[in-house]
Amino acid sequence: MSSSIRRRLPWLVPLATIAVTIGAAGLSRALPAGADPIPVLPPLTPAQLIEKVRNAQVTTLSGDITMTSNLGLPNLGSLGVRGGTLLDLFTGSHRAHVAVDGPDHVRVALDAPQSESDWIRNGSDLWSWNSSTQHVQHAVLPADATATAGESHAVPGVPEVDPQAAADELLKSIDPTTDVTVRTPGYVAGRPVYELVVAPKSTNSTVADGTISVDAATGLPLAVRIDARATNRAAFTVTFTSLSLDKPPTSTFAFTPPPGATVEQVSDPTQLLPLGGQGEGGRHERARRVAGSVGPGVVGTGTAAGAHPNVTTIGTAWESVAIVSGVGGQLQSLFANSPAITVGSHTAHLVTTSLVNVLVLDDGRLAIGALTPDALVAAVAAAK
Repeated sequence: MSSSIRRRLPWLVPLATIAVTIGAAGLSRALPAGADPIPVLPPLTPAQLIEKVRNAQVTTLSGDITMTSNLGLPNLGSLGVRGGTLLDLFTGSHRAHVAVDGPDHVRVALDAPQSESDWIRNGSDLWSWNSSTQHVQHAVLPADATATAGESHAVPGVPEVDPQAAADELLKSIDPTTDVTVRTPGYVAGRPVYELVVAPKSTNSTVADGTISVDAATGLPLAVRIDARATNRAAFTVTFTSLSLDKPPTSTFAFTPPPGATVEQVSDPTQLLPLGGQGEGGRHERARRVAGSVGPGVVGTGTAAGAHPNVTTIGTAWESVAIVSGVGGQLQSLFANSPAITVGSHTAHLVTTSLVNVLVLDDGRLAIGALTPDALVAAVAAAK
């Protein structure tokens, strides 16, 4: 894909500042009629396949995406979280439709029970729409927004929900701490794919491995799957179930507020990404940045932790931990029933999932890492 598009729709991973990403039992392997169960593809080495992904040149696409989470989290509705928001994506299975025509025309629609949420970029106009609340938000991007988005590999105000930048995050993890292999080819959305597998060598990581399904024809990542070490199954998967590389109709990106809708004009595009309410753009952006600061085994938004003064990172590679200041107090009551443990001179509530573990510390800090609880506690206790 071109640099301005290829990483602009990564899997968005903010879980109310508890950030994780990407299980179907297997990446979508629907075979086209008459196809062999295993496609016959020219053999590629891991280095060749990585280069194929990095050189992908896809500027237009539309398709359906399925996202399935097996993190062991409760239904968020039981925690008082309003439905129809991005937080819903962290339990169960969800569907989205995406359409892209260059960096200036993007549409993402997330389906929820009895509702739909849409985000549209049409040139300099950004729109968000929630059918259940009849609420519309509109922002106008500055003239240099395309260049800014290209540099940051993201479009402000548009949720990032497809496999492409999730794959980028896994590719970033490839260093001496990582084993890299190419697995037997398969199919995703009826298209032959190579499978690139990256696995941490560290036994402290909760990640068993991550698999990128790479379109054999274009190099476009069509699916990303993260397997948890504890369960030996997918903790999170994002995969195209249908895909067209044709240019979407221009009308796809047109949006007019429906009759009776409430329209809010906002100056900060990040306010178009509500996690559970309106008008909390600063907190939401902080959550988004936290998500991108978690280690390479946890696919994030690609935003460096150092880009936000409230987020610091300790450790390296698969053993990195994001520490966020000034947010833990907001979560103390929510996780009051989680186990209380000692972390150095502090106490903390431990929140565990199959992939990411979180410490809500008594001094208002939040520590997030794809590490075992013991390794996470030791890392945070040793941090200054």
